[in-house]
Amino acid sequence: MSDKNLGDKQPWLVPVVVAVVGAISAVSVAWLNKPQPSVTPTLGAAAQLYSSSEQNPKPVFLVMLSTRSLAEAKTTADEFKAKGYEATVYKSINGLLAVAIKSLSKSDAETMLERLKQVGLVPEDSYLSNGERWTEKIYP
Repeated sequence: MSDKNLGDKQPWLVPVVVAVVGAISAVSVAWLNKPQPSVTPTLGAAAQLYSSSEQNPKPVFLVMLSTRSLAEAKTTADEFKAKGYEATVYKSINGLLAVAIKSLSKSDAETMLERLKQVGLVPEDSYLSNGERWTEKIYP
């Protein structure tokens, strides 16, 4: 289906997408303004981005894609970055690459995932991960 006249066929879609993008932007700005915690070397690659104590004891990531293709992972990350998301590619212990949005609280991540799926901004098979099986940050 062409996106050319999507607003005419589904008039509710544009206001919903605008509201969701606004909410995501507000969450992203709040995360960007937080001071960055120190890296804890014993945690997985994704968890190293955040302190394991006060700020986010159990980080949760929204995974938009799992693939074995580095090119596909980078392209997907770049597409989500162009939309304003902080997308990162991580390598898992099973060899797959995960394209994920920056860590969120679990309740925020669950809500965001459902809303993004409802409006079609992320694939239906997107899921949440704690990043424990990720061994290294690949991109950027």
